[in-house]
Amino acid sequence: MEVVEKPPLTAVGIKVVAAWDYLFTEVPHAWKIFFEKYHNITNRIDNKFMDISINKKDNIYTQLLCVQVQEIDSVPEGMIGMSFSAEKFLTYNHKGPFQTIPTSFSKMYKWIENNGFTADDFKIDYGYSPHEIEPIEHTLHIRIF
Repeated sequence: MEVVEKPPLTAVGIKVVAAWDYLFTEVPHAWKIFFEKYHNITNRIDNKFMDISINKKDNIYTQLLCVQVQEIDSVPEGMIGMSFSAEKFLTYNHKGPFQTIPTSFSKMYKWIENNGFTADDFKIDYGYSPHEIEPIEHTLHIRIF
C-alpha cells in the first residue's frame, strides 16, 4: 500500500445512480452498454477502464464506469464527461479473483484507520477490460485526508 498524490483526472463514461440492492444488477448492465460504445470516446489515454465510486448518500450510490481521457472533446450519447481534482489516495495493487476486490478494499480501509488517515466514499477501481480473464490485476485507490 502506498499513499500517492494523484493528478487531476478527466473521464467519460456511464453514470450509475442506484440503491445498494440494485448496484449488483445496474453496474453489470451499464458495463455491457459501456463496452458496446467506448470505441466512440475520443482522446482516450488507454484502454483500461475504471469504476469510480463518486459518493454515497442515504444508501444511494453514484458510480462512473469510464475511461480516462486527455480532454473531453465529444461525449457519446448516453454518457457523461467528468473532471476530478488532484487528491491524495491510498493505492493498492490487487491481484487475484475479481470477487476478492471487496476484501482488498477492506484491507485498505483498515490500513487507513490504523495509520491516522480518514477516508471518504470516493474510490477508483482501475483495470477493467471488455474481456477480463482471472486472475485480474486492478489498481485500487481510496481518497484520504
